[in-house]
Amino acid sequence: MQQKDSNGVVSEQYKNDTILLPEIELLEPSKSTNFRHLAEFKHCAFFLDLDGTLLDIAPSPSEVKLESGLRETLIELDKHTSGALAIVSGRSVGFIDQLFSDYQFSAAGLHGAEIRLARSGVAERAVREVTADDLALFEHARAFAQQSAHKFRGVVFEDKGKAFALHYRQARNLEPVVKQLMRTASELAGTNYAIQEGKFVVELKPFGADKGSALRQIMRHEPFAGKYPIAAGDDITDETMFIAANEMGGVGLRVGPLPVGRKTNAIALAASPALFRHWIRSLTK
Repeated sequence: MQQKDSNGVVSEQYKNDTILLPEIELLEPSKSTNFRHLAEFKHCAFFLDLDGTLLDIAPSPSEVKLESGLRETLIELDKHTSGALAIVSGRSVGFIDQLFSDYQFSAAGLHGAEIRLARSGVAERAVREVTADDLALFEHARAFAQQSAHKFRGVVFEDKGKAFALHYRQARNLEPVVKQLMRTASELAGTNYAIQEGKFVVELKPFGADKGSALRQIMRHEPFAGKYPIAAGDDITDETMFIAANEMGGVGLRVGPLPVGRKTNAIALAASPALFRHWIRSLTK
């Protein structure tokens, strides 16, 4: 995996090659040295989003597919980092476990509302506790959103357990309608839940949950503690994760083109999920 000289020292050329791989475009050249941590995997921790990053975007949430060989690549990366790899997603931890079958990665689900560390078995709540009354309000809001989705062709309701979402990728002209429906759902759910917008989706999630906070929380535990976080994602929801990774001396890496007029906190970019998958495969060779 690493190119070393006769004294066992990682070569500068290897470090430069790691930085200049064609899959990765530096958005902040002044921070290119952050990539040099990749020359020694024992110093890195990976935080990887699912949809639009590891996985290609599908027409609906239920249609996503795991590319052949990706599971094996991630297992190899997990082993190279002594378990310092976490899947950080808007999906639930249960969905993440089901997707990767019998291999359990550390994971943060529902944008950080759920946290589970694979090696230690530590499970944490990243948000405040909710009461039975809170849950009743949430159930009312969820029923409203689900029933409303049936009224509009192309709008897809996704139940995530402790969160839910309305997708309008197949009905982009209905964006204002979907946003208004979710504002109403938010009002029904009360103050323990908050709206989270993403690419052609609006979600209602536990208040206070975000991926940046989840990254910082996970980084307090072994085997992540003391390492440099490499955080990859494709959406607005990943920006807090980029900020956290950059501030800790790591790398916030955006996957997919940056829309015109939109800024990002990432310091590097991979143009597509396919190119990002190719890049992480190259790291394990």
